[in-house]
Amino acid sequence: MSTKHLVIKNEVAFPVVVIGGEAIEATCETAFANIPAHCGLAFIIFQLGFVDLAKPLPNCSPFPVIKVVDGLEIEPNHIYLVPPYQPMFLKQGRFYQPPPTSTIEPHSFFDAFLEALATELVEKMSCVILSGSGNAGSIGLRRIHEMGGLVMVQEPTSAACPDMPQYALNTGLVDLVLPFEQLGLRLWHYLNSGFPIQPQPQTNSPESVTVSLHQIFKLLRTYTRHDFSMYKEKTVLRRIERRMVITQINQLSDYVDYLSYNAEEVEALLKELLIGSIILAITLRRWRRY
Repeated sequence: MSTKHLVIKNEVAFPVVVIGGEAIEATCETAFANIPAHCGLAFIIFQLGFVDLAKPLPNCSPFPVIKVVDGLEIEPNHIYLVPPYQPMFLKQGRFYQPPPTSTIEPHSFFDAFLEALATELVEKMSCVILSGSGNAGSIGLRRIHEMGGLVMVQEPTSAACPDMPQYALNTGLVDLVLPFEQLGLRLWHYLNSGFPIQPQPQTNSPESVTVSLHQIFKLLRTYTRHDFSMYKEKTVLRRIERRMVITQINQLSDYVDYLSYNAEEVEALLKELLIGSIILAITLRRWRRY
């Protein structure tokens, strides 16, 4: 399948999911079971820890698995396996391997990849941190969060090696933490709800939306002393709807109720709205290049 119609101004125009961990075989056998073959997503598996290079590529049905090489163009509905012990980036829709003179240390390959990809894809990127030793991913996910991407982590108690999930959780920037077997379904729920490509259709009446927004603004002013009442309504709703998808709340009025007794969600929404401002500034800078 050609993706030329999906690449706009050399930018990837479909969601990309990066999965990092050590249990690659288990990932392929179960993580994609609930995701349709023609989902429109691209998956990148970054192998960490010891990897037996003599093993054949894993079976990740229903998606074809492709070993990443320098210059390979990324396409949706595929899984890309980044070779272990090698630095790799994605630039203008193609994988790019820096020269051997690169100063990136091997233990930083995964974080460098996440940081670069988040900058390239902004909120079109999602990341899943799985079982693994060390703190890989805990630095790179900060950039993903800053750019408005989704950060998911395997519940440490369900991980054979909880180091990576726990270090990620310690950052306080994780959107969802779930047992391994639930991650794929929740990821698909989030992306299939319209993020990060198409806005979620608003089913509430304009009047009820206005009332709910005023209530949300009041809660934010009360708890955080930030005033978002002068922001564009469409921009604010976009960020609120993202939080609604993550918390699995369908009605705006119900989300207002949830905010009223959940201080942690108020803080999460505040971060979301501030991130929206950062993304807008980045988008304007990119637009001015052309």
